Amino acid sequence: MSTSITIDDIYKLFQKSQEELDSRFAEIEKRLSKMEATCVGVINSKYFDDLTNKRDNFFEDILVPSLYDLFADRGMNIQQTAQSLSSHRMRN
Repeated sequence: MSTSITIDDIYKLFQKSQEELDSRFAEIEKRLSKMEATCVGVINSKYFDDLTNKRDNFFEDILVPSLYDLFADRGMNIQQTAQSLSSHRMRN
């Protein structure tokens, strides 16, 4: 014995699916909000500042002098370097 499916049955199925989807998206939004708050807290923390400063110091103190030797070994003579260079041109 087969049962016939009506348009109302299909509509109810879509409606139920949409409710489940809305519920899942709401849960995802909650989780993302918590993660965002945590990330903002870490980024604004002194720990993050210390970490970036250590990384910057590492590059400045260890890697940059090694690069001069690396380029010199390849026959490239470095005449001048600049750190944190920025430029702004005024429009006429």
